[in-house]
Amino acid sequence: MKPVWSRRVFLKLALGMLASACAARSGELTPPPEGTSSGGLSLPFVPAAAAPSPTPTARPSPDGAALAFLSAWSVGDYATMYDLLCQADRTAISLEAFRERYLRAQTEATVTAVQNELRAVLGQGNSASASFRTIWQTSLFGALHFDNILPLVWEGERWTVDWSSTLILPALGEDLTLVLLNRTAPRGNIYERNGLGLAVQGKMVEVGVVPGRLPANPDPVIAQLSAITGVAAQTIYKKIEAARPEWFVSIAHVRPEVSITNDDLLRQLPGVERRESTVRAYTNGTLAAHLIGYLGAITAEELPTWRARGYRGDELVGRSGVEGWGETILAGKRGGRLVTLTRQNREATLIAEAPPRPGDSIYLSIDKGLQADAENILGQRPGAIVVLEVNTGFVLAMASYPRFDPNLFVNGIDPTAWAALISDPNRPLLERCAQGVYPPGSVFKVVTM
Repeated sequence: MKPVWSRRVFLKLALGMLASACAARSGELTPPPEGTSSGGLSLPFVPAAAAPSPTPTARPSPDGAALAFLSAWSVGDYATMYDLLCQADRTAISLEAFRERYLRAQTEATVTAVQNELRAVLGQGNSASASFRTIWQTSLFGALHFDNILPLVWEGERWTVDWSSTLILPALGEDLTLVLLNRTAPRGNIYERNGLGLAVQGKMVEVGVVPGRLPANPDPVIAQLSAITGVAAQTIYKKIEAARPEWFVSIAHVRPEVSITNDDLLRQLPGVERRESTVRAYTNGTLAAHLIGYLGAITAEELPTWRARGYRGDELVGRSGVEGWGETILAGKRGGRLVTLTRQNREATLIAEAPPRPGDSIYLSIDKGLQADAENILGQRPGAIVVLEVNTGFVLAMASYPRFDPNLFVNGIDPTAWAALISDPNRPLLERCAQGVYPPGSVFKVVTM
């Protein structure tokens, strides 16, 4: 006999099935309601499988960002460093200004190489910090070590650097400037074989300015300095423009009597300072000028190279002759103090200090008397005379004509005087003994005898 399905039983069965389906969609396991069976017919309960929940992507370690920033600094890749800054820092400082901050500090410290070592990284939530050590190899102070902390923040989908100028140097705050206070070493002398001076240090008065102390309109001051020192106003302006406000910019060295004569006027000029100094003096004028050589200013193109050697850039360096060949011997080792200064030019922190080492003197085989005789014999005839000592081969005299006066260069040669020298058809700067071209003739006997 077939079971009889009543309307009430059918309704209960339908409601039970509906409730079971809804429960399955929600991920809950709900049994069928009681009493949903009739005449021995039972409906089995089959739960639906739960939908998979999304798995979040693991956040990368901050080590990678810290290592990338420090590695880029070690090779001078400032663009990569800048790209790793947080958005607020990239808004506050441009790439050019960011690069200039690093280069300026490293130039002041005479840095030749940068090495960074990542020590440890600690992170919590959206912030992290990396301890590291910076090693600056410098030409003036040797190796300088600084321990520092690199702060990082999680921004967007990556770790970024929360930058400040203390990451260049821990003592370099936003309102501080890193400055090298130079101490120039006394230059060595050049002597002839009997100990007579050919190039020595003479006492002079150094006249200069501090750009930050000049009046708003410096023209009257520059005009007076030009008249006293003989340095063209345009040259003075260029020196000032290339310097920082707190620097002492040397304009010229004048004889003590010139300083005394203009004492009242120099005292009244704002921003002008005088210092006792020693300068190169060629006491014999043009005697052996080509052999001794001359000093010259450092050009803008050469500045990075000389600064890396510890020079500030406003010094005169050997350009020819023994002065040029023996620059590293004669100049000695410059000293200085690497400090941070406040906006008021007050010293805040001493970073490093190195004493200067005086230069060594050079003794030549030249005999001053024979040199003068050779030049007198040559007279004003373009040519050269070389006198050798037979038994030793020592050079006793090297005369060349036309000649020049190396004293023209001790204050930095005036552009007009320089133009006259290099445009002279007789080429007075040419050392005819060594740079001239002649047929061998009997001079070959010097080699064969």
